[in-house]
Amino acid sequence: MMIGMACAELTHKKAAATATGFAGFFAYCVGAVLAGAPLGAIIKNYGWDNFFLTLFICCLIPLFMMLPLWHVKAHPRHRKSEFSEKSELA
Repeated sequence: MMIGMACAELTHKKAAATATGFAGFFAYCVGAVLAGAPLGAIIKNYGWDNFFLTLFICCLIPLFMMLPLWHVKAHPRHRKSEFSEKSELA
């Protein structure tokens, strides 16, 4: 879901749905195929406890990667929304 949100944020507003759909296609088709085998091998060889530990670690990795972005501010040019600009013109 975070990849889809990143795709929508990094593209033009008219191409957001296309970018999200394109990323979703690869996430569901390729990701579903590749995710099953390693996680199944972890369950088979190490048990369910290590499976959940692996998922927990995989959740922490993006969290720590995104922590430097915590205090990033929007560019001043993009702070006003379209609605506030339209109400000022009216």
